[in-house]
Amino acid sequence: MNTLRMTIAALGLLVAFAAPSHAALITYDLTFDEFINTPVPVPPGLQINEPDGAFTTVSYFGGTEATYGFGSGLSIFPNITTPFLEGTANGTVIFSFSSPVSNFNFDIGLITFFDVPNDYTVTVFKTGVVGPADTIPVNATAVGFLPYDHFTYSDATADITGFTVMFNSSITSFAIDNLFASNAVVPEASTLVLGSIAMLGMGVIGYRRRRSA
Repeated sequence: MNTLRMTIAALGLLVAFAAPSHAALITYDLTFDEFINTPVPVPPGLQINEPDGAFTTVSYFGGTEATYGFGSGLSIFPNITTPFLEGTANGTVIFSFSSPVSNFNFDIGLITFFDVPNDYTVTVFKTGVVGPADTIPVNATAVGFLPYDHFTYSDATADITGFTVMFNSSITSFAIDNLFASNAVVPEASTLVLGSIAMLGMGVIGYRRRRSA
């Protein structure tokens, strides 16, 4: 019985130290209709504030033009509704978060005249890492004749400070919508298993104590 208690106690401590702790939940939710007077040209460092005080900085470098809050009426892409972030694909889009996050996702539609692999590339930046921390080339799924994708990325360390989107030279323009990011961390499967074992063990000990009493 003493061995069982020591094992369960050790598992409980392991779960406690394995579970990351974070400050209050922070979310970034961009639907690209945040400005009353839209559309807005995207300069380097366009800031979009969230109700909880967090903010996202949107920048566009190297291309002809990008517009925050572009369009009206129906969109030609699934899950992308007007207004959205639109621009020429000869530039790079940069999103930076005021506080690090553990996950982000967005919808993206592309216009191209050629079907080639690696339609766009997402480069992720994290705290404590000099330069890119992760680079992901993506071959979007063709919807009709236009590539579309729902991109997702997560890292349990909650150290993502931002990301860039670069495009294949065959892409002429892009549309980005529904950017969501947060510092909420989903427990890994191993942590969930350890937690279940620990809780089960505590229940067994409590049951035996009640029986002995």
